[in-house]
Amino acid sequence: MTRGRGKCQVSATTAALALAAVAAGCSSSAANGANSCVSPGVTAKQVKVGLLYPDTGLVSNGLLSVRAGVTARIGLANASGGVRGRQIMLVPEDDHSDPEANLSAARHLVEKDGVFGIVEETAVASGSASYLDQQGIPVTGLAVEPVWAERPNMFTDVLPFNGPAVTTFGLFGKQQGATRAFVLQDTSLATSQRVTSSFAASFASQGIALVGNADYSTNTYSADTIAKQIIAARADAIIGGVSASSLAQILVAARQRGAQIKLTLALSGYDQRLVQQYGSQVAGMSVLLTYAPFESNSPALGAYRTAMAAYAPELVQPDDTVALTGYVTADLFLRGLEAAGPCPTRAAFIQALRAVTDYRGTGLLPGPVDLRKEAGGSQTCYYFVQVNRSGTGFDAVRQNDGPGDGQWCGKELPATG
Repeated sequence: MTRGRGKCQVSATTAALALAAVAAGCSSSAANGANSCVSPGVTAKQVKVGLLYPDTGLVSNGLLSVRAGVTARIGLANASGGVRGRQIMLVPEDDHSDPEANLSAARHLVEKDGVFGIVEETAVASGSASYLDQQGIPVTGLAVEPVWAERPNMFTDVLPFNGPAVTTFGLFGKQQGATRAFVLQDTSLATSQRVTSSFAASFASQGIALVGNADYSTNTYSADTIAKQIIAARADAIIGGVSASSLAQILVAARQRGAQIKLTLALSGYDQRLVQQYGSQVAGMSVLLTYAPFESNSPALGAYRTAMAAYAPELVQPDDTVALTGYVTADLFLRGLEAAGPCPTRAAFIQALRAVTDYRGTGLLPGPVDLRKEAGGSQTCYYFVQVNRSGTGFDAVRQNDGPGDGQWCGKELPATG
């Protein structure tokens, strides 16, 4: 995604790396300059980039719109002259939502199609991660698995909870009036423990008491059982790493029993299907976001919608978080390609993008991402939305005295233990 800024800014470090790339990976002459670059997938007028995603298989339904977001960002770039005068040719491959097929598709893109790099939008990137790392292939994309924080060639704009806890969630809870928080964890979700501990540390840092906790799985416990515990603890906030539907059920059950809940914070659930199912019963339920909420109507969102209409009109409703993710991660690849210099090499791309400290995803991210660390290190800035009083949609929530575009920013907490 491109946020706010049309062209990528290149630091002095990036420029130096680009010059090194020219010396190491290109042959040039006074007559044709960068046109004689020798690099896989690169010609004088084109760069071939793979798109690896699940067009079929178990997770394909959840990622159907991601290709539209990638296509729109690439289309916008090409319409603006490409990257350093080269058009981007997108080569799609289906990984069938399967790790082994993911590896096979990656090999095909690299060895048969000869792509320069890959935009990877899947939940099974671990299948090809080792191979792509060994081949030195630059990869940007959607981070679902821990592998995105483990490989130097893999870049993502955000991988929440991948580092020390931050104060941001506690600051949000404090503004909402929370004083006593009940913490939930779902042991059936791989990331739940990490999310739960991060939320708990953040709330405690702002003086919000942690008055109870429970392991919650819809296969083991009922929402009503948890609601009784919340009331017994006199909690006015419910937080933790459980699914949005589970949290909604618990909130409804607690309110039916008379609990006065000031805050319910979910990791997911920014979806009209949630409000269609529960309506005003979940009014006030909050969801954290790693991208600008569509309700903010920022200039960056306006640019995104315009690009989607022009280059991915098949997606009738562009206000789609998956499409937005594809747009931003495609923009991240373009940023790396620009930073790699006039005669790009894969190594120069990886070195230059890893030196970027202020990636902003065209203004669609809540704060700058430091790419010197795998997966951007700890994320300290987020957006928050809240189900409105009538239960018909969401409202963006602004921080008191915070920036005008609505992001909430805190700071890292000291590591414990």
